[in-house]
Amino acid sequence: MNKRLYKALLITALALTFSPVFGQKKYQSLLWEVSGNGLAKPSYLYGTMHVSEKLVFQLGDPFYDAMQSVDVVALELEPENWLDDMFAEDGFSRGGSLGEDDGYDYYGGYSGGSIFSNMFVYSDEIQNNVSNILSYNPPLLNYMLFRFDSYGEGADFEENTWLDMYIYQTGKRLGKKTIGLETYQQSSWYGMLAEREERNSKVQKRYDDKDRKKLFELQSQIEQAYRRQDLDLVDSISNTTNGKAFNKYILFARNGVFVNTIDSVLKSGQSIFAGMGCAHLPGGEGVIESLRKM
Repeated sequence: MNKRLYKALLITALALTFSPVFGQKKYQSLLWEVSGNGLAKPSYLYGTMHVSEKLVFQLGDPFYDAMQSVDVVALELEPENWLDDMFAEDGFSRGGSLGEDDGYDYYGGYSGGSIFSNMFVYSDEIQNNVSNILSYNPPLLNYMLFRFDSYGEGADFEENTWLDMYIYQTGKRLGKKTIGLETYQQSSWYGMLAEREERNSKVQKRYDDKDRKKLFELQSQIEQAYRRQDLDLVDSISNTTNGKAFNKYILFARNGVFVNTIDSVLKSGQSIFAGMGCAHLPGGEGVIESLRKM
């Protein structure tokens, strides 16, 4: 075996369906194996869509074999921690002013200081009361996890959950440890930074009906690209339709957080199945290339 090859971190596409590769396309799969570089066993990356349409549930044996083989299953956020995270760090107080140095570094997350303003401060008593109400019969969480409630609403959904939640449920059924690739605070923070930069941008494009129609047509192609596992096209559409601030914070900055979390799990000697929105995987600053560089 070539020792130089063995020492490299290998990230290899695993085809879930037969999908032709044309030209110089590099990202033609939703499922990627991470191996080599001294890893005891492979880990996996999987590109999801935050929808419940049947097209995203065309899953095969490689998908389930990968989940079965790992120690940890991860999504962008850990569902069980959502409510706690929303209360923590004054998490409901979106909309406060952001200073130039608010205690966050670009990739690593919170490094000290105040994240949010104190526009809304909840006492321990209020937090406990709200938590007790939600824990008694949490329809919001049931809706998030199962897309069905006690009133029968949601029966017309194509599937009974989002793909992300299906991965979470499957991981739980398999007895896997589940984690989030980021925290609620990190996700919210980067969203606020993107909103601020877009709002303060000197060049703000005004969209007319023709622009909006073209934008809608481009975005509607993402589902077809996803069906074909063509992440090259997903990346191209994202770069065309997303604003600079969105790409900078919602994609690239969060990619850095995801990669650091995955790296921590791998360095601990565990293997991971990491599911994330498919647009996070491809491209020069995507999760695949970022892991390869590390």
